[in-house]
Amino acid sequence: KSLLRVLAEACTDAGERRDLLTLCSKGGRDEYKARCGDECPSLLDLLRSHPSCKPGWAELLDALQPLQPRMYSITSAPEAHGGVPAVAFSVVKFATPSGAQREGVATNWLDRGVSTENFRVPLYVKKSTHFKPPTDVSHPVIMIGPGTGVAPFRGFLERRRAMIKAAGVNTPESKPGPAWLFFGCRRADEDYLYREDLQSFHADGTLTELVTAFSRESHQKVYVQHKIAERAAEVAAVASAKDARVFVCGDGAHMAKDVHAALVDAIANHVDGMDAKQANDMLTAMTKEGRYVRDIWS
Repeated sequence: KSLLRVLAEACTDAGERRDLLTLCSKGGRDEYKARCGDECPSLLDLLRSHPSCKPGWAELLDALQPLQPRMYSITSAPEAHGGVPAVAFSVVKFATPSGAQREGVATNWLDRGVSTENFRVPLYVKKSTHFKPPTDVSHPVIMIGPGTGVAPFRGFLERRRAMIKAAGVNTPESKPGPAWLFFGCRRADEDYLYREDLQSFHADGTLTELVTAFSRESHQKVYVQHKIAERAAEVAAVASAKDARVFVCGDGAHMAKDVHAALVDAIANHVDGMDAKQANDMLTAMTKEGRYVRDIWS
């Protein structure tokens, strides 16, 4: 809202100044949500709708926030791609309630750039403490990643395949443990990311179970949390096994909460001596041990 205040001070028209100051005020909270939160106007939109606003360059640049870095999960393992990293992202385009068309800044820039010769992207690597492939293939693992949340798990599974191959003949110590992946999207023929890769992992045993949820292929919307509930007894057995790991990646506003609730229900209903509180405590303890790890965003 600091930008709106700067723009208000730069208006020569009293009505336009009052309009912008209203959006900054406590009383204008609902109007701010509707006009700025829901409509996502750009700076150019604001200047066009308030033509008397003529901010100076110094004031404007001082008020504008720098773009925040975008964090994308690496979707490839060096064992499979010679050290060349890959990422996956959804190109963000949407219509506001009034019908205005908006585009995400970073994803559309990247989308336009990939077809440009010598396109260069500034980047840096942020290491993860706990969100990384298990170092022992015998440890049970459950991965839950709808949409682009599946991205890091492709790399996880590429590394797992390489580790299983390197181990050669299975011994009791090196025998691969169960590995489950829950993936969801709208339709199988529309946005099933890495479909061939995931099916290949399942076919050769790298992945024990590949469970998919396609939310728009039936009258009732089906999401990954519903699939967890359908396989609750098996999920509880894997999640509560010794050295088990559970990874969740994707939307933090709704999916992660619903998945957590589904895990709690599965453990409470299918692990002896557990109720909902104890199941939640178990997941909390796993979080502290780095065995229940979530990479989520809103």
